[in-house]
Amino acid sequence: MTNHQPAPETKSAGPDHAALADSFDEFMSAFEAFREENDRRLRQIEARKSADVVTVEKVDRISDALDRQKQVLDSLALKRARPALGREDGLSVAALERKEAFESYMRSGDEQALRTLETKDMSYGSGPDGGYLVPDTIEAEIGRRLAAISPIRSIASVRQVSTAVLKKPFTVTGPVANYRQNAHWVMNRKTQGAIRKFKDIDGNYLWQPPAAPGGRAMLMGFPLVEAEDMPDIAPGETSIAFGDFQRGYLVVDRTGVRVLRDPYSAKPYVLFYITKRVGGGVQDFDAIKLLKFGTAGEP
Repeated sequence: MTNHQPAPETKSAGPDHAALADSFDEFMSAFEAFREENDRRLRQIEARKSADVVTVEKVDRISDALDRQKQVLDSLALKRARPALGREDGLSVAALERKEAFESYMRSGDEQALRTLETKDMSYGSGPDGGYLVPDTIEAEIGRRLAAISPIRSIASVRQVSTAVLKKPFTVTGPVANYRQNAHWVMNRKTQGAIRKFKDIDGNYLWQPPAAPGGRAMLMGFPLVEAEDMPDIAPGETSIAFGDFQRGYLVVDRTGVRVLRDPYSAKPYVLFYITKRVGGGVQDFDAIKLLKFGTAGEP
């Protein structure tokens, strides 16, 4: 008598993984092309004090393509990291009740169950813009997504509060401390495109591409974060920040995310307004330094 064992289960990487891998390969190929053309530009400058216009345009064009491919790469990495929908493992009875009431409100506009639950919690009508609190699982996922897509939030300290005021003790002298240990560069995409062309005295590029999909580019051995709110390179502008943002900058989230269903403003479509109260500010000015640009000859 022969015992037949079931075949081992195999898991497919899935189309998202394949698209992410292909996009990363394209990004690395584009970086190799950029490095080759930029080396040619630098050799032209060394030989005749200026680069050929066609070469400069080609370098800039490939650099722009690198930025676009990095955006696609980040988007695919974020999409692959999304959790599967519909999981209810570990939810309490109260959490399931709120989830069902919230889904009913979102799908059909029936707010009776949510109104009853929030009346029990003494939270009905507490938001200045109206609406209802989303379930804790959705709020947690929104927080994770914000950390992934917000450049500063992803490297800063984040704290949740249940009131409108945060009181935080601090020392006037501050600790004596290797802010470099957890330091990041912060700049916008245009500034990064300019820095990407630089080499050190040994001929090595200061900017290095991410080591893996979803990773960060590196500048002089430290991770680089794109923040489009940073100014472009110009005289008098502080276009680059460097430091330990986890110690230097604090983001404060007010507990609760509210959603308001609007079936009237864009018929036949339904609009959803989602509001979250957020604040932030520098908590250690020694932890973050700004690089200010000037013109030749300025003191």
